[in-house]
Amino acid sequence: MFVLAHTDTPGAISISADQTSGSLSFNGDDGIALRNGTTIVDMIGQIGFDPGTEWGTGLASTMDNTLRRKSTVCAGDTNGSDAFDPATEWDGYADGTKDGFGSHTANCSGPVTPALSVNDVSINEGNAGTTSFDFTVSLSVPAGVGGVTFDIATADGTAVAPVDYASNSLTSQTIAAGNTTYTFSVLVNGDTTGESNETFFVNVTNVVGATVADAQGQGTIITDDATISRIHDVQGNGAASPVVGNLVTIEGIVVGDFQDTTADPPNELNGYFVQEEDADVDADPNTSEGVFVFEGANPSTPAVALGDKVRVTGTVEEFGDAPDTYTEIVGPLTVVVLSSGNAAPTPASIDLPVSSLSDYEKYESMLVTFVDKLTVTEVFTLGRYGEVLLAAGGRLDIPTTAAEPGAPALAVRDANVLRSILLDDGLTNQNPATVRYPEPGGLSATNTLRGGDTTTGLTGVLHYLDTTEDFRVQPVGAITWNHENPRPADAPVITGTLKVVGANVLNYFTTVDPGPDICGPAENMDCRGADSAQEFTRQRDKILNALAEMDADIYGFNELENNADADPANDGIDPVLEDIVDGLNAIVGANTYAFIDAGVVGSDAIKVSLIYKPASVTPVGDFAILDSSYDPDFIDTRNRPVLAQTFEDNNGGVFTVAVTHLKSKGSACTPDDPDTGDLSGNCNLTRTKAAEVMVDWFASDPTNSGDSDILLIGDLNSYANEDPIDVFVAAGYVDLAADKIADPYSYVFDGEWGYLDYAFASPTLYPQVTSAAEWHINADEPIALDYNTEFKTAGQIAGFYSPLPFRVSDHDPMMVGLTLTSPDTTDPDVTINQASGQSDSTSSSPINFTVVFSEPVTGFVDADVTLGGTAGATTAVVTEIAPMDGTTYNVAVSGMTVNGTVTASIAADKAEDAAGNGNTASTSTDNTVTYVVPVAPVSLFVSTTVAGSVGPLSYGSEDILNWDGSAWSVWFDGSATGLTAKNAKHNINAFWIPDAGSDDVILSFTQNSRVVPGIGPKVDGMDLVKWDGSAYSLYFDGSDVSLTVKTQEKIDGLHIMPANYPSPLPVSCPAGYFLISTQGPGRVPAFGGGQIKFGGEDILGFCATNLGSATAGWWHLVFDGSAAGLPVNAIDSISANADGSVISFTTSRPINVPGAVGTHSMVFEYDTISGAFSGPIFSAPAAGINKQVDGLHIVGDLP
Repeated sequence: MFVLAHTDTPGAISISADQTSGSLSFNGDDGIALRNGTTIVDMIGQIGFDPGTEWGTGLASTMDNTLRRKSTVCAGDTNGSDAFDPATEWDGYADGTKDGFGSHTANCSGPVTPALSVNDVSINEGNAGTTSFDFTVSLSVPAGVGGVTFDIATADGTAVAPVDYASNSLTSQTIAAGNTTYTFSVLVNGDTTGESNETFFVNVTNVVGATVADAQGQGTIITDDATISRIHDVQGNGAASPVVGNLVTIEGIVVGDFQDTTADPPNELNGYFVQEEDADVDADPNTSEGVFVFEGANPSTPAVALGDKVRVTGTVEEFGDAPDTYTEIVGPLTVVVLSSGNAAPTPASIDLPVSSLSDYEKYESMLVTFVDKLTVTEVFTLGRYGEVLLAAGGRLDIPTTAAEPGAPALAVRDANVLRSILLDDGLTNQNPATVRYPEPGGLSATNTLRGGDTTTGLTGVLHYLDTTEDFRVQPVGAITWNHENPRPADAPVITGTLKVVGANVLNYFTTVDPGPDICGPAENMDCRGADSAQEFTRQRDKILNALAEMDADIYGFNELENNADADPANDGIDPVLEDIVDGLNAIVGANTYAFIDAGVVGSDAIKVSLIYKPASVTPVGDFAILDSSYDPDFIDTRNRPVLAQTFEDNNGGVFTVAVTHLKSKGSACTPDDPDTGDLSGNCNLTRTKAAEVMVDWFASDPTNSGDSDILLIGDLNSYANEDPIDVFVAAGYVDLAADKIADPYSYVFDGEWGYLDYAFASPTLYPQVTSAAEWHINADEPIALDYNTEFKTAGQIAGFYSPLPFRVSDHDPMMVGLTLTSPDTTDPDVTINQASGQSDSTSSSPINFTVVFSEPVTGFVDADVTLGGTAGATTAVVTEIAPMDGTTYNVAVSGMTVNGTVTASIAADKAEDAAGNGNTASTSTDNTVTYVVPVAPVSLFVSTTVAGSVGPLSYGSEDILNWDGSAWSVWFDGSATGLTAKNAKHNINAFWIPDAGSDDVILSFTQNSRVVPGIGPKVDGMDLVKWDGSAYSLYFDGSDVSLTVKTQEKIDGLHIMPANYPSPLPVSCPAGYFLISTQGPGRVPAFGGGQIKFGGEDILGFCATNLGSATAGWWHLVFDGSAAGLPVNAIDSISANADGSVISFTTSRPINVPGAVGTHSMVFEYDTISGAFSGPIFSAPAAGINKQVDGLHIVGDLP
């Protein structure tokens, strides 16, 4: 035995070679001859023939396999020109098999008797003369001593001698010793008669010196007079052939050969694809140039191969249910191989996405090439049907991951269909023994095809499968795969001091029973998960290895058996959790993990659970369960109850882990919660309500931890844009997959990718999240690689399985890193000092203090401020100020009535920080402000209810006094103008002075029916009169504008705005705009309709369009005193600044509102913009007036 090898081979596979060469190269389709001089001693392949990619099929092929000569072969193949099939003389083994290398064991104990056979011949008959049909009688090995003798003769079939051919019969023909072949010729007559192909036979008899393998050859006289139909004419340019039912003859190149229904690989398509040669295509882009020839259970004779040019006669059929049918040519068939080794027609190019699925019709049964890089987007049916779903532009998105449910999601779904194509394996059977993809090698535990892997330039024939109603690609050669998404050997690195993992464990049941329903809390439910002890061991090993690799401090599980023996809770017994913890501890170390013993959780066959590392975290308090007993909107017969447990880490950080598993989309929640067709699936409302209840439950602190840090993990059965997820996001919870992972996915369904497995951090926990990642060990992998043994051969049960973590579940685990904040036990400090810019001393009210806490606090309110000093301050108003972060506040102090000091302080425990720590008692560096009771500027005017005196000055109720800042004087002497104080006839009730430098004044009186000099009609209390320095005139007739003589509607406060004051109503006020208050309640018509009900604590606005005896205008309410907190009928006089933004007033009784505390005869202010009171800003009693002030006018601004 002589071994010749490539230079690199011996070292690579540990063999010995007699001779090596660096120039050796064998690509599977080469012919190799072993010669002795010029004589061929042995042969692999066929000289002058290109088989495509390889000779043979399956393991017995020349591509990536090991071939070993059969033990029955005792001589080399010396005929380099005959057809070569490795399976004839060679046994096939997997690539790399090397036992027995360098030797050949053969059973050649004596002379080998040759086997005799005769071949078939098919040739065109020609139109005239004769054509020689040359048959070859062959021996399997050279004839022995004495040669081989036989008789040979023709016999009629459908062809009849002598019309169609010349009969021939010979006896005692010999193949001499050492030779292997003999030629027998038959002359066939040519004609121009249109007819079908005809056959005759050549029979070998009376064989001596050889066994008989095949004693009959068939001659097929191919009629060359038939009309040839072009395939595009058979296909037509519509959905169905225009010649259905017609007998046609086509010619073309075999571009896809799927005839084999018995050999390896088995159960092919029972036919082959034929395509027109490039020179014969038509100009119509909508006609296919390919057609499928269906042989059924009776394969054509002779068999065809890729590259054969064939002539096929048969009937056109549309297979399937209209309108989605597939054009085929069916039997009875007449098939003639015209030539072999032809180049394939040019593949048609397809660029995804197609505009419509109907676009594929024009490529039906043709050789096609997809120009895009195609991404593996589904391998779910790879093991069962040998199928791979591919997509241009990357994986397909779950529609509601990429868009909102409804029309946007439906648009994504439509686009997904148009950019994807299915790759098939050319077989029709389920669960094939050898799964073709990935090539080379086929599917195994160590040779996988994952979502995200790619192939570029995919070439095959486009086939329509009626049973699934889809177009798919059938392979015509090896597919090159680019493993762009290799298996992650290690779990992702998670930063932080704690690692939490949410993992779906795919129905982990320790109760293994494939028979009766004995599982669940009531022991009347199906036992999911493993169906045998073997499957359970396989499942358990995968799960434990996955958990050990992730090395989490806390695991939250979905789909764990809800074992009845787990009850009661907290007894330390749970057969399923004990099994996981014991198995995991056996790998990573004794006592590494423990479990939260929640007992039976809910009524379903599966539950959620928690295990943890006692060395890393300690459970705080008892666990909590959310079910329907908390809120009926959480339907625990559909959703699994939520399990929550608070943990404390070794640094004192506390947080709560909650594990959830909401209702799936697949099963119905009818009649109340059906699938609405928006692609949210079944039970969306059930999941949404459950999410709302969870948010409320978390806010209630279900574990009584006193801590709001919550991590929610688990399978929410909702994609990123669906309603349940919106609920958590709206509540401030952060989706860590969306926040921390660039392209998150944990689950694939129907080739579309998204994530159902979430980690949500509460707003307070989120800043403590350091990292998050998905470990892609499951969703990307074919389901055939899981622990199950069903539908697998013995070889696949071994070859598809590995205890490594891959395909331990159908969901990828979600991993989260945390560094918890240690508990805050420090009380916030607080300082209070007079505000920056605060005058000291001051006559202004309020006095402002600034409060600064050392950290953000809540609960700091007005009553928390303690006021002191000698100025009699009574009221503190607290307002948060910049930077608006809960640390800084302004305290506005008012109510001072005498000269003196004002102080403010804050006692301990009035406010608290986020951790609940109360503040320390306040400290101050400048906390005393001197208050001086203000006196008005010289532009302050008052009238009083009765006569009085101040110092040497006497005054009456018909007079107006002026304060110049140091002394009082009579500015308006009413008696000098004809008014009288006797019996209070002309008691001034309100007044307004247009200009302090003039003598003009507008007045009202306390009484009705007053006689005023120069005015004919008597004047009532709701009227206004004007003194112009020399005479009185009626200025405003209240009865004209609905004021009455009732005491309550007398005008007791008056201010007229400047002439340029803009009207606050959508009409102009050509006669002026008035502010008026009355002694009590009344009503007037409102601008725009209706009535204004007012009181003596309110201020009315009057837009005057005319004055005098024909007063006219519009009323509206300017200030609602009762709404602002003033007592009923409190206002006794008013004045205002130039733009009306500040109203000054006196009252008829004591008031106590925020910012203003005092009694009658004091001047207060109301800011109409901020809505704040202040004052008193002036005290008439403090300035010596001992009678009640009932009229007020201020020119300019008081301090």
